[in-house]
Amino acid sequence: MNLFYATGSDLEGVKELVAELKESEAAQAFVVEVGAGWTRIECVAGGQPIFFEGKAAETPSAAAALLALRQAGSPTALIWDVSLLPDHPLLISLGRECDRVITSMIRPCASTISLQRWFDLRRRLGSRPLISDLFESLVNPWQREISRIMTEHDSASICEVAFYFASDSLPADMLLVGAWIATVLGWTDESIISCDDRTDIAFARDRSMIFVKASKTDGTRVELHFDDSQDTPFICEEPEGEVLIVELLREQLSSMKRNPVRESSLERAEKWIRELTDR
Repeated sequence: MNLFYATGSDLEGVKELVAELKESEAAQAFVVEVGAGWTRIECVAGGQPIFFEGKAAETPSAAAALLALRQAGSPTALIWDVSLLPDHPLLISLGRECDRVITSMIRPCASTISLQRWFDLRRRLGSRPLISDLFESLVNPWQREISRIMTEHDSASICEVAFYFASDSLPADMLLVGAWIATVLGWTDESIISCDDRTDIAFARDRSMIFVKASKTDGTRVELHFDDSQDTPFICEEPEGEVLIVELLREQLSSMKRNPVRESSLERAEKWIRELTDR
């Protein structure tokens, strides 16, 4: 694998992180340090750094010079650090020619606004790269626990999914999990309404999904209501545990193929955001 890690801060910490990824992924790795009007490229294995200054640092020719460093026949991944703007011209040009792009634009507990910005970036990068955000790895524990419940019970009888969150606005992770659930269950959207601290989505066959702001003491949770369970839902609490960035990156770098369910659920989430913002 050819690995480019683009950053605008904490160069030494990034070098250590990339060195770990280089070893585990058997990658040829480069750190791309981006500053105001300049770009510095350094191979983790050593060698003389490459500098671009002025407008040349942001042109497609700089991206071409980076791509020329690749080993032929190996996939190319770009990790786009949170310290860099999502519209940096060099990274846009570089990302369009990569097989894999991993961003860190969406922060934990972020609102759906940051999710919309990420969708905008996906469109700008085009159809070639498989694009994901580190934030998605934080959503995976929710998906695993909900998958377990749906496997152990009759998922076809789920009639309502309720999300309760403590943040001031609808969190991006809750929306992504909701879109994923609706996609897995094959639900068909009918309407979406948002008022004050609540968002309601209606689906065909009298299925529904609600997102409700709760008190901070109640915590974040997901409730799955089944047709035959009367008033007793299955409850998923917010996953806990320490998260290591290097492990999240390894997890995402190991995925080089598109997942149809993921792609469909992302399209659905983007559609929901568009409908909510158009109101």
